[in-house]
Amino acid sequence: MRNQNKGFTLIELMIVVTIIGILAVVAGPELMKYQIRAKTAEATQNVAKIADGARAYYLSEMTNRQGELIAKQFPLDIGPTPANYACQNNAPFKHDPTQYSDAATFGNESWQSLAFAVSKPFLYSYTFERQGEGQNAFFTARARGDLDCDTQPSLFEQTGAVDQNNQVVINQLYREAELE
Repeated sequence: MRNQNKGFTLIELMIVVTIIGILAVVAGPELMKYQIRAKTAEATQNVAKIADGARAYYLSEMTNRQGELIAKQFPLDIGPTPANYACQNNAPFKHDPTQYSDAATFGNESWQSLAFAVSKPFLYSYTFERQGEGQNAFFTARARGDLDCDTQPSLFEQTGAVDQNNQVVINQLYREAELE
């Protein structure tokens, strides 16, 4: 009778290891880009929330203490909140939202008027700027971050303006150095 040993030869194992190594080299950079792109979702979603909050604030009727209507406008400028990017000792980290709920940060009247605050750990710094009143009003909602702490920040920006029908038109999201 013949002795049948079942198993892989050394050559077969070396070929499999080589193939796995080649796949790792090819897929590694793409995986890194995917991870960074996933982190940018925070900025795109939060900038959209700020823009939606600005629209809702503008469209709401407001009065002064005497009951007279106030000219339609966007909330006052605020930010950047927090003042710095999520980098410490040249390494990225996420800001703890519990440290940013006071009147100087997301507890500020402008952020409250926009119905915006961050409840989960976050990487970006947020800003809201406005100009004008009535049909001359426009705003910019912005997120900046430095995901790899190389001093080259990513920028996500959404603008909005009031049209001739007194409606707020929000423009497409602008991205600069998204995957810096």
